[in-house]
Amino acid sequence: RGAGAASSYPDEAYVAAGATLVDDAWGAELVVKVLPPSLDEAARLTPGARLVSLLHPAENADLVQRLKERHITAWALDA
Repeated sequence: RGAGAASSYPDEAYVAAGATLVDDAWGAELVVKVLPPSLDEAARLTPGARLVSLLHPAENADLVQRLKERHITAWALDA
């Protein structure tokens, strides 16, 4: 919920397009995020999940390590 608010896309627009809104998507098998997840967000991913995001891996060694420890398959949109 609220993911598009800063971009002027209200929750109602997502619902109208067929999306199901949830309060916490970090437990999903696939998470798509524009900005890199924080270390706390990465810790909330389900082990073995997949992540598509900007990651800046050369600048975020701690994040890459956290994802590796949790067996997260990550696609870095910027690498």
